[in-house]
Amino acid sequence: MTVLVAWLLFVPDEKPAPNFSSKNKIELLARILDHRNANAIRVAGYGIPSDVEIRRVGGIDQLEMDGDLQWMARVPSPDDNKILITSSTIIEGEKIDVAFSLDKEWGLLHASYFHTEKDGPTNRVEVSDSQQKELLEKVQTELNRFVEKMEQELKP
Repeated sequence: MTVLVAWLLFVPDEKPAPNFSSKNKIELLARILDHRNANAIRVAGYGIPSDVEIRRVGGIDQLEMDGDLQWMARVPSPDDNKILITSSTIIEGEKIDVAFSLDKEWGLLHASYFHTEKDGPTNRVEVSDSQQKELLEKVQTELNRFVEKMEQELKP
């Protein structure tokens, strides 16, 4: 019994080895965002909750990225078939909150755009196809940049 307890306490957990050649980018992202990779994610310059918060909720539940567009991802499970990305941006002088639902290849499933008035009400807004395409490309670029950077950070 003592040997088992000592082994559990002192033998490090094996990190899940993300398969960086996977076509399912949601599964890959979920594997990268395993709580055991928290320090590597922070070293790479990305925002995740504190270790205390990670332990409290049982894992990394959000990822924040700065780039051409500051955005946040709700961390998926490996079995999810979509990922939610939220951001804020300025379109035609107005602050617009953006929500993208992406599939396992970062393809767009659904997009929503909202503007919150100064007195509080939130209204859905429409954006042009070219604006949506530009925002989507920025998000896809940042997601791919994150995966590439983490591949370098997590190499044995």
